[in-house]
Amino acid sequence: DNIVARFHWELHKWKEQNQTKFLQQYPNNRDGFRSFCSVLREKFQKEEKKSMFFNDILSIAGDVPCYADFFRYIQWHNHAFTMAWDLAVPTLVFHYENYTINFDETKERLLRFLGMKENHPAPEFI
Repeated sequence: DNIVARFHWELHKWKEQNQTKFLQQYPNNRDGFRSFCSVLREKFQKEEKKSMFFNDILSIAGDVPCYADFFRYIQWHNHAFTMAWDLAVPTLVFHYENYTINFDETKERLLRFLGMKENHPAPEFI
């Protein structure tokens, strides 16, 4: 999930920078993620409340951890699908689990869509 991946990226950066304070404050677990989201909420909520639009979002999703990230994620995808539809851009939709369920078929489907041939074996999917 992209929202949790953002949290993991922050953890990665903090490890590289030896930011032990942040690593202790936000452990790599559910509680650490929720704490991270709570701090983001506190940091941006005053600004968000100024927007009539975001007040509607807050009333619906205000209890969702990292709700603003979820909102941005959804908006990005909505805009991408609308743009692709409006411009008649060829698209291919597949889901993350396609890689885990049937990696080879998913890889072949993507290569066909892109009109490409496999140059070398794909690395192992983790």
